[in-house]
Amino acid sequence: MQRKLILDTDCGADDALAIAYALAHPDLDLAGVTTVFGNTGVEKCTLNAMRLLQHWGSKSEVAEGAAAPRGDAPNRWFYPADMKDGLGDAVFPPLDRQASTLPAADFLVEIVKQHPGDIDICAIGPLTNIAAALDRDPSFAGNVRSLIVMGGAVFRPGNTTAFAEANISNDPAAAQAVFSAIDRVVLAPLDVTEQTDLDERFFTRLAAANPGCGDVLATVTGSFRRMGRRLWDDGGFVPHDLLTLAFLTDPGLFQSVQGRLSVTLDGAEIGRTLFDNAGTGPHRVLTGIDAGAFAALAFRVLAALDSGGATA
Repeated sequence: MQRKLILDTDCGADDALAIAYALAHPDLDLAGVTTVFGNTGVEKCTLNAMRLLQHWGSKSEVAEGAAAPRGDAPNRWFYPADMKDGLGDAVFPPLDRQASTLPAADFLVEIVKQHPGDIDICAIGPLTNIAAALDRDPSFAGNVRSLIVMGGAVFRPGNTTAFAEANISNDPAAAQAVFSAIDRVVLAPLDVTEQTDLDERFFTRLAAANPGCGDVLATVTGSFRRMGRRLWDDGGFVPHDLLTLAFLTDPGLFQSVQGRLSVTLDGAEIGRTLFDNAGTGPHRVLTGIDAGAFAALAFRVLAALDSGGATA
């Protein structure tokens, strides 16, 4: 039986891989996409999501969400100039669709109300939309089947400051509100995502096996891989957001610990993800992954994406 999924995304390069995986995997039913500021402005994130869905033949609805954080945030989203609008050098035809008339938070509330206990949400940007949905409907937290979040740095340094990771530090107040309200949270922090890497050969092979998927993903990730070669002599690509989908379909690839998540909201360490694992808390933090098996899974699923957004 398929799992109904909503992707809450700040649609950039690694988000593109997550969207492709959600469309291709036979066990997932992409019930909708919501967009949030993060990798770039929310309007561009919405445009990017619609471009990708149209390219892969999906009719999944897109609802635009928050353009800014709930409160003060220490980090301001940015994209290096050579990454343009978040999708690198990828070129898409004009859109033949429009975004939902519902704001993302209302869209989330309505779908979860229609399918209580059946919706998994993969949040792969700042948690502003999820916090807004909680504000609109107190029953939202209990009706969500699970929330898988890409964000945080728990047992290692962050990537925006020594303490904080970008998705959490873009809106610490929203992250704290979400962690306080929802028990069924799985966090995929930098601790686990940085254990993965898709090298240039991965994208070359994918483009050969499935040009309709692989050519786009090779182009979208190309700016990152070129920057990696220039700065670090590493042409690989860390697919942070894709890990949330992989956990949903193949949890056996991961190691994890249980505890309770919270976020530092002020001071020098604002945006830091805190994790109390002294007991058996309600939240799960992913700490390890079989990286080889993950790469094989990602290739197998993405190579099966056909032009209609389904498996071949």
